[in-house]
Order: sequence, then C-alpha cells, then structure tokens
Amino acid sequence: MNNQNWRNWRARLIAWGPALLWMGGIFYLSSRSTLPGPSNPFWDTLLKKGGHATVYALLAVLYRRALRPALQPNTRLHGTAWLLAALYAITDEAHQHFVPGRHATLTDWLIDGAGAALGLFLAARRTRESAPAVPTAQSESPQKVHPASPVPPAV
Repeated sequence: MNNQNWRNWRARLIAWGPALLWMGGIFYLSSRSTLPGPSNPFWDTLLKKGGHATVYALLAVLYRRALRPALQPNTRLHGTAWLLAALYAITDEAHQHFVPGRHATLTDWLIDGAGAALGLFLAARRTRESAPAVPTAQSESPQKVHPASPVPPAV
C-alpha cells in the first residue's frame, strides 16, 4: 500500500470509526434479552424510549461527521445522515425480532427516526452558532457564515 492510499484509508477510518463503533454498541445492546431499568413501568418506558431517541440522535450526528467531507450542501448532508440512521434503525428492529424476549416495533423505529432528526437539527444549529462572524458589504454588523460556505467578497 503506497503512502497516499494509507492516508486515504486512515482518514476514512478516522471519519467512519466512531459511527461504526456506535453501531456495534447498538447491536450489542439489541442482542440482550433484557436490559436493566427502573421497576416503575412509567420510568422504565420513559428511559427506554428516551434512550432510543438519544442513541439514534448521536448515531445521526456521527454519520453527519463522517459524510461532511463528501457532502457539503447541508440538505444533502443531513438527509443522507438521517436516511442512514433510519435504515440502521430498521435493521436494529429486525435484529430484535430474532432475540428472545425482544420484539420489533414501529413505534421504536419512529422514535429512532425522530431522535436522528433532532440530533441533526441540534448539530446544524450548533454549527451555525459557532461559525465565525464575517462583516458583509451591505452592513457593518458581522453575520455568521457556515464554515462550508464561501466568504462574501469584500467591496
């Protein structure tokens, strides 16, 4: 393997490694017949459903991180990251169908998809808020520019 191929492979591993590890963690947890939780049914349900949303919010953000170098427009970036998270959620629910004591539910998949969307929304909002302020030609007040956006020309 030449040096350039090694750098490309290493960059891909750094980009996709966290998402792949997170997916492995989801697979492991889905393989458990039972998961510990509170004895109160209300809190148990709230914790598990909130866990679904949180886990898939982070997975979608990790996909966004991995895809960002290849997909610059945010709509494609976020749409692709959400789609990957939703597709993985489908495979997770299908996997649970074969685990004793577990079952696949449409509700869990919908919660996973909503969590992924929320995670991407928050990540996009955070990115916009942390973008550097650049003055524009129309006004003296600085405006935030997304890091992937071109800087407005100075007049």
